[in-house]
Amino acid sequence: MSIAIAAEEPPEPPASLYQWLTLGQAFRQMFWPFLLVMIDVELTLGDIGVDILPDFIGWLLIARAIRPMVDLVPLAPAMRSLAFLLAALSLATWIDFPGQSNSNTTVNASYLVDPAIWSWGTKTLESICLLLHALLVWMLVGLMMKIVAVDWYHLAPWRGKLNRTRTAYVVLTLAILWIPWSLLVASRETLFLVGVIALIVGLAVSVILLVQLRAIANFCENNFHANYSQIPDLQGKESSALENAMRPSQEEKRPFRFSLFTIILLMAVIGMASSQIHLIWSTQAATAKATEAEALMEFYKNELSHFDVANEKKAYVIAIPTPDGDHWEWKVHLPQGGIYVLKGVTSQVPESGYPTNTSIAHVLKSGTTTIRAVLDREKGTSGQLRVTTIWYNPFPSRGVTIVGGVQTTYDNSMVRDGTTYNLKDHEFPYLDGSGSTRTDGVDSSDQTREFEPNAPILLLRKNVYPQRTRPTASPIAGTDGIMLWIEEVSP
Repeated sequence: MSIAIAAEEPPEPPASLYQWLTLGQAFRQMFWPFLLVMIDVELTLGDIGVDILPDFIGWLLIARAIRPMVDLVPLAPAMRSLAFLLAALSLATWIDFPGQSNSNTTVNASYLVDPAIWSWGTKTLESICLLLHALLVWMLVGLMMKIVAVDWYHLAPWRGKLNRTRTAYVVLTLAILWIPWSLLVASRETLFLVGVIALIVGLAVSVILLVQLRAIANFCENNFHANYSQIPDLQGKESSALENAMRPSQEEKRPFRFSLFTIILLMAVIGMASSQIHLIWSTQAATAKATEAEALMEFYKNELSHFDVANEKKAYVIAIPTPDGDHWEWKVHLPQGGIYVLKGVTSQVPESGYPTNTSIAHVLKSGTTTIRAVLDREKGTSGQLRVTTIWYNPFPSRGVTIVGGVQTTYDNSMVRDGTTYNLKDHEFPYLDGSGSTRTDGVDSSDQTREFEPNAPILLLRKNVYPQRTRPTASPIAGTDGIMLWIEEVSP
């Protein structure tokens, strides 16, 4: 005879006990994603910066970790929506496109796109990300405070530490956004020191938050394994007025009634839209300018490609097109062995020949040089003439310097030398509509011209007459205007 004894099955744990496991696993799954969004490592690929630890992946993982708490925590849907929104914003700022910088070239270089235009939209999105990040941390730590409130007597100090952590986190975020650090420091070294201190404090607060996140996960899982049946009041009031205002309303929703979270979300969307609209509007003019500059550069390329030096013992000149009548530019090749000077006058310009008294004298280098003369009528008392020469450096060097955390790329393959000449009264005056001009020299309609180096090379002669008709007075007296030429001088 055999007797079968039925073993009693262990009682099923109460459903409320699994809330500890759900909370513990959720917080544990948030640890590495939060570490991912707190660390930024940028890899530079040419002129583009890419974050190799993408924040949007971290926010998506955080949203996934919050999902099991949606039915337990009233604010969990709002926190999950914030995580998705942060993922979208972080994706928009994942790749950094810096502004176009000015380069040293022999043509008329200009900023094709203002760096401030490109950075304005990115900085706005980054500011919105920081605010929403701080809001999500505030709500998450508030949930942690409700969990430890299950044992007020023993865990009150822990609750106080959590409250101080989230306060420090939010205060630090607001300080980064709105404190004008540049106005609080007197030098770049001090600014660098303040930045280092802020970085250390930020890292310390972030590490404390991660440690507490792991500790709360262990606390919840240990309570599950210890069959701790008492659970926190997750449906009760929140720890701050902001969180209470963001809780979903139990009342029937009325038309045109918005929660605080909806308002914050709407403000974020409006901020994103306005930044992009501003960026689009601001770049329209820059795009047109870039198109014009590209066409001009292509024209320069075609024109300058014909600058062939057939005889190293001769001088060659070609004029480069310029945007206005107060700007002149030439590319010049001068033979080796001679000493050459760019000379000029801004008054008493003869109609022929070369004056003996000059007001402009600028020493030129042998070889290929770009000569640029720009008249600025607004500077000085009667205007200024800026003469610049640009030539190739036979021993160029390139590199990167870092000063005060700011990285600067230098390239001295091109060398510049400039001189400013202040004009006197009535030198090169305005035309009031009743006068006329006569221009001679090497202009942009000419191809490359060849000159003998031992004779003066006329670049520009512009005579200004007060009447429309050319006077019959002797050209020796000269007229108003400007004249530039190259002359070989004795050593």
